[in-house]
Amino acid sequence: MSADKISGAGRCSKPDAGFSPDANLSPDTRSNACPDARSNACPDANVRRFDPENPRKYDFSDFLDIIAALRAPDGCPWDIKQTHESLKECLVEESGEVIAAIDNRDDANLCEELGDLLLQVVMHAQIAAERGSFTMDDVIQGVSEKMIRRHPHVFGDVKVTSQEESLALWKQIKEKEKERAGK
Repeated sequence: MSADKISGAGRCSKPDAGFSPDANLSPDTRSNACPDARSNACPDANVRRFDPENPRKYDFSDFLDIIAALRAPDGCPWDIKQTHESLKECLVEESGEVIAAIDNRDDANLCEELGDLLLQVVMHAQIAAERGSFTMDDVIQGVSEKMIRRHPHVFGDVKVTSQEESLALWKQIKEKEKERAGK
């Protein structure tokens, strides 16, 4: 896709929305990222441009849009073909590179490798969203609830006085969650 084409579109909060860019849209036109976008009924369907010649400060929402554009019908053939299974080796490799950067105390490399690891997480969430299984928002919601639930000494009334007590509390809560889930 050339830099003068639309190469990213806003995500839509509508549950059945998929990303399907339209090269004929102008940058100030709403994309068809959701079923109501052409009628402007979907406020989340803003068009975004990603121009490699004119980089700007990107945020997490931009990154989600970039990954969606890579997997769109006119996106990158390699990215489009990826599945959870085909990306397992990449996930392991990127995790190892994060560990190596930590071991080497190389903050610049760690920053880069964390980005590559984040790419893996977002790619898996995008694949799941395309199947209607879950979204990146679901991932964030789930892990946020878990962090709050497993830290009652921070977000509740429980008191702990040491790292060991907080770890024991974490393990106790995790075990109760597994019991409730029947695992």
